[in-house]
Amino acid sequence: VDPKTGKAQRWIENIEDPYQLGFSPDNKWFVTTGLRLDRLDMYHYGGAGNFTVAKRLPLSAMPSHLAFTKDSKTVLVSLQVSGEIAAALVTGPRYLISPGAGSGSSGFTGSV
Repeated sequence: VDPKTGKAQRWIENIEDPYQLGFSPDNKWFVTTGLRLDRLDMYHYGGAGNFTVAKRLPLSAMPSHLAFTKDSKTVLVSLQVSGEIAAALVTGPRYLISPGAGSGSSGFTGSV
């Protein structure tokens, strides 16, 4: 999907179990949540339909909805079962879990 037009450019091979997907605000990163696989997949977008797997982060408790910070450096992911929120650094190797995000809808609204 072209991040500006929303039109399909080509299929990306080996995206397994995509539940939610999205581009970073700077259009350099494409991420998907693997709900049943309990992981977050990050791809670097090089333009012209070129995607490279940057990392696959294991996350527990059914990673679901996602949102990027405005600076595109962090992606936030809701974890359906635990009610926690994972914050994954796009260019770093680590992620954090925020306990007790609360009950209710696992989706994000608004900008971060």
